[in-house]
Amino acid sequence: MKITQYLFGKIFFICLIFLFLVFDNVSANESSDSSSELKSAFRSFSVVSVPAISVPTVIEAPVDFRDSMMKNVMLVEKQSQKTQPVIIFNSDVLAKNAAIASDSLESGRVDFLVDGKMETFLEYPASGSGEEQEATISVKFGHAIAASSLNFYLDRFVSLPENVEISAIVDGKDRIILAKKEVLDSRINFPKTTAQEFKISLEYIQPLRIRELSINQEDLFVVKGNSIRFLAQPNKNYELYYDADRYVETYKGEMPDLNDDRDVLIAKKLDRVENPFYMKSDVDKDGVVDEMDNCATTENPNQEDINSNNQGDACDDFDRDGIINAKDNCRDLPNRDQRDTDLDGIGNVCDEKENRILQNQKWLPLVLILLVAGIIGIFFVKATKDKK
Repeated sequence: MKITQYLFGKIFFICLIFLFLVFDNVSANESSDSSSELKSAFRSFSVVSVPAISVPTVIEAPVDFRDSMMKNVMLVEKQSQKTQPVIIFNSDVLAKNAAIASDSLESGRVDFLVDGKMETFLEYPASGSGEEQEATISVKFGHAIAASSLNFYLDRFVSLPENVEISAIVDGKDRIILAKKEVLDSRINFPKTTAQEFKISLEYIQPLRIRELSINQEDLFVVKGNSIRFLAQPNKNYELYYDADRYVETYKGEMPDLNDDRDVLIAKKLDRVENPFYMKSDVDKDGVVDEMDNCATTENPNQEDINSNNQGDACDDFDRDGIINAKDNCRDLPNRDQRDTDLDGIGNVCDEKENRILQNQKWLPLVLILLVAGIIGIFFVKATKDKK
């Protein structure tokens, strides 16, 4: 009895260790994957040169951004590969010419598109029927500006709109400055135009979530420079990832007070290099980047679109039962309950063949019952003989 208890205890202990190791390995892998995904959003990378310090100290390092709007950065402690709290000091002198926005759909917080904050966004939902939707966004400035391009800053996992047309109010008339064309990039160029109000018409099929829409004013900034601030620890090294092509949230912990100018050490200006981890977002990992994917969140490497509605068949809903084709067990006939009695992967409403073994072979249940009864009988007889 004692030997059995001892063996049982040993086996239980080994199982606990095994489960701990498996869980720890899975957690480590998830953490690693998450870090890689975050790094892949940034086009530029710099090693931050930290002066010699003996206590935690606020470091300020000058940095140049490629894009004056997309100042989304990630600071990583090299040894642990953990993200760190960081703020950006913007010392640009801004020619005050605020913009207001409205749209044809009366979507509510359209001002989110021009508030200069990547944390906010405006969403234009899809119809769900695969039909093309249209929204016209009007951006009006305090006075006329000169511009020849605009940028869409989309949320992660969001495809570009299908088509765009841009017009401007010039001499009191609505004049088209870019005829309707297919959208192939988040930056749209058009002939240089001076106007106070611009209108951007977008046609889209998949849900469209825009964090910022920036009409690039050519004389807007008098650049003095930018810098980052963070709390450095002694004997630690840091890496900065910046120039993101999409918004990512990089740090969720507690923020120290980095606005206090006391005892701040100035580091040398950061040298930009191309980030070796940079990759355009492809959330469904089908080899087609999100902004060009006709199913941004559903794997479909062949981009098949049999009805030519610019929405991939995998995320389309042919039978309009609220379940996309890739998950629908009967994609041509509506079946919201997805009932599949014989568990063959084909919904009952379009299943022409009954595949359940017990349904087709009605004699089989009786045979199984007799077989189980026979096995039980054999064990019973054997147990009776052993007692004798």
